[in-house]
Amino acid sequence: MKMRLPNILATASLAAAVPTADSSSNKRQDKGLSFGACTDRLTEDTPLECASLNVPLDYTDDSSTDEIRIDIVRVPAAKSPSKGSVFVNFGGPGAPGIQDLGLFYPQLSALTGEQYDLVNVVPRGTNGTLPFSCYSSDEARAYGGYSISGNSSDVSLGYLWAKADLFAQNCAVVMNETGRYIGTAATVRDLFQVVDELEEDGMLRYYGTSYGTLLGSTAAAMFPDRIDKMVLDGVVNPMEYYANREIQLPLGIDGSWQGFLHGCVANPDACPLAALGDADKIATKLFAWLEQLKSHPIVVPDPTSPFGGILYDYSLVEAIIMGGFYFPPLFPQVSAQIYALYAGDEHDHSKLRALVKRFAPGAAQVGMDEPKADDEAWVANDHEALWGIKCSDVLQQNNFKEMLTVFEGRVRNSRFADVAHNTPARCAQWHMPAVERYEGHFQFKPNFPILMVGNTHDPVTPLESARNLSKTIDDSHLIHQDSYGHGLLVQVGMCAAKAVRAYFVDGDLPQEKEVKCAVEVELFDGKFGWEAVLPELTGKPANGTNTTVGARVLKL
Repeated sequence: MKMRLPNILATASLAAAVPTADSSSNKRQDKGLSFGACTDRLTEDTPLECASLNVPLDYTDDSSTDEIRIDIVRVPAAKSPSKGSVFVNFGGPGAPGIQDLGLFYPQLSALTGEQYDLVNVVPRGTNGTLPFSCYSSDEARAYGGYSISGNSSDVSLGYLWAKADLFAQNCAVVMNETGRYIGTAATVRDLFQVVDELEEDGMLRYYGTSYGTLLGSTAAAMFPDRIDKMVLDGVVNPMEYYANREIQLPLGIDGSWQGFLHGCVANPDACPLAALGDADKIATKLFAWLEQLKSHPIVVPDPTSPFGGILYDYSLVEAIIMGGFYFPPLFPQVSAQIYALYAGDEHDHSKLRALVKRFAPGAAQVGMDEPKADDEAWVANDHEALWGIKCSDVLQQNNFKEMLTVFEGRVRNSRFADVAHNTPARCAQWHMPAVERYEGHFQFKPNFPILMVGNTHDPVTPLESARNLSKTIDDSHLIHQDSYGHGLLVQVGMCAAKAVRAYFVDGDLPQEKEVKCAVEVELFDGKFGWEAVLPELTGKPANGTNTTVGARVLKL
């Protein structure tokens, strides 16, 4: 598959996958924006509408006339008339958000009272807007982009660091013309360009999850007087993010691991790993097995793949386990697949390929099956956007010795944290800082209090990050949902859902600065919580609502 070339100017033609509006369809004019039916087949069978807007390529250069085209997708409010727009961002960084909005709009509509249009501004670096790709093919990506865990051998950290250096240098060569224009600060300014074009009240209403909380908190810090209601769900610590020292990030992993183990033992019919004994015995046996995989990986030959097959080694299996922590409803499937590997089904190649396809990083999947469908290829095109955006945001470079303290601090917080050392290693050696990086603080008072949400056992945005940020932003409040997984969209309880809805509908805030909410679902029951929450909030049956979670695993 060929990668799309970056579109530097707004007049450049866009690839077919870009969700442009159909010029022949009926359009709804919103002041300066013209929304119409989307031409992208990824939006079929959804109520998504599409528009586009020309914005400055470089907001820091007043003398430049260069522009780019940003794409905008929205779902109109379920209730009429609309009270305005709530902007959404699904994280990554590097998630275009088009498929996500098509999947999660029923949940977001319910949380916002069905009274607002839901608007997703496709971020720079993704889809057709300055797409960030460091490789000319998926095969090159599989070979050059695949990383290892930091503790996978006695020399792995040095190898990981050197490979991160190679990655950063290659990206600098390939993306040198546009790689400095996709940082978070520029995307914040894009958001407000769209806010102004809508000509509603000039205020930003916003729901962000994961990296979307970093985008939201940065927007609020840059323009505190233009913030109306803002929910940050699964909060990234912005101070650590911009410093490239995310030691706090893994704090929720071990709690996720313990929940997985104890939930497994309590539900043996849904968890094949329960055959290994109690929670402690399962952990002991799996950790011993992981150590064994360092020197004896499981081999699945495939001459059509870039690597000649799949090696289930320490790094890959650790990544599969970590990926499962994001989605508690998928715990039964994760358990079944891990047990299949552990128990020795190494000759059932179809089952093992399915495991990689469902839970493992994308680079490990390339070439192992039939060619990707167009929609899967479209997602793959944004693969390096995570690093292109995040690394261009980082405020300083660091050498290997300086970063050792970060790696050691992360592993102290969880032994699984080494699976993601490649991201700080790449960002520490990045050569394309964004033309504008946010260098300010996060001690401010927004126009309207911000509401944050954090799960007790979130594997990548720990509750402590939400608590830290809520202490620095004046008048902010925190909903502590006593649950697992990454954000409300993955698993929700009635208490948190009603609190968020009351905030958007009536501006109501929890009575205390931090309130704790229970969930009605159990581990290993395969439920998301939305099956009951949606009918309660909307008065409509949840039948037909897609509550499944895609296989795309966010990288740390």
